[in-house]
Amino acid sequence: MSTSRKVNHVTDALPTPTDDGAADHLIGLHLPDIARASTSGGEMSIKNVSPGRWVMFIYPRTGVPGQAEPIGWAGIPGAKGCTAEARSFRDNLAQLHEAGARSVTGLSTQSSA
Repeated sequence: MSTSRKVNHVTDALPTPTDDGAADHLIGLHLPDIARASTSGGEMSIKNVSPGRWVMFIYPRTGVPGQAEPIGWAGIPGAKGCTAEARSFRDNLAQLHEAGARSVTGLSTQSSA
């Protein structure tokens, strides 16, 4: 599969996502400031993100080679696509910058240690 144009494709095991408009009311709202440990060192804080358009994708965890997934993980809709989702942001970073995103950040509850 080519990653150049299949932006909405995560894996053959999941349906293609559709926008149902359920988050339309969030446009223009401000996020509260949160600060979390960053894998690049220090803390990442929303108030310190560069001005302009930026992307924050949120995921519960990524797969760890050689480590079993949590019990019931496969039963959570979309859970099996988390690693593929993160890779998609990485693989399409140049396209996101070309579209005007000044920063792309992933937020997870998983420890970075």
